[in-house]
Amino acid sequence: MRNLFSKQGLILYVLLAGCLALGPWQADVVQNWGFNSGAVLDGEFWRFLTSHFAHASWEHLGMNALGLVLLQQLFGRELKGVVVLWAYGVIAFGIGLCILGFGGRGTYIGLSGMLHGLFALGACLALKRDVLVAAGVLIVIVGKVFWEQVDGASSFVEQLIGSPVAIDAHLYGLGAGVLFGVALTATALRRPGE
Repeated sequence: MRNLFSKQGLILYVLLAGCLALGPWQADVVQNWGFNSGAVLDGEFWRFLTSHFAHASWEHLGMNALGLVLLQQLFGRELKGVVVLWAYGVIAFGIGLCILGFGGRGTYIGLSGMLHGLFALGACLALKRDVLVAAGVLIVIVGKVFWEQVDGASSFVEQLIGSPVAIDAHLYGLGAGVLFGVALTATALRRPGE
């Protein structure tokens, strides 16, 4: 029982409670936390960061959760601690600024754009460790995003999650992740002794 109520356990319960409180069944979660260009231009800047936590359905959340598990398995060594915090901010603002700059969606929600960016970042950072896996992931994710831009979103996925797929956010996330990965890699190469 002692481990069940340790600080780590309580943090997990708080995170779980937060996810349930912002559960996909609540329409006001999307309205209050989703990325809406008009609301952001009116000063609701928190939406740059919070929109990635709001989901249209449990299926939507489940798909993104599976993406996080795969990301951790492939690039857990590269994506830890401060790197992930910075990456989250850079990719979130990159996606939001592109949505603002290029127009588009009324409201953006979900983690998929962020996941595309984190996969790209992880692959860029892992090129030195495992070039085959890293390059393979980059090729697959660039190919997927290119295919979506040409052919549109998967109607199966849209029916499954009960919402349009934000293919432009996938593109913007990918771009932000690659740029951040290149910047981090270039910085690491310039450090003496590395």
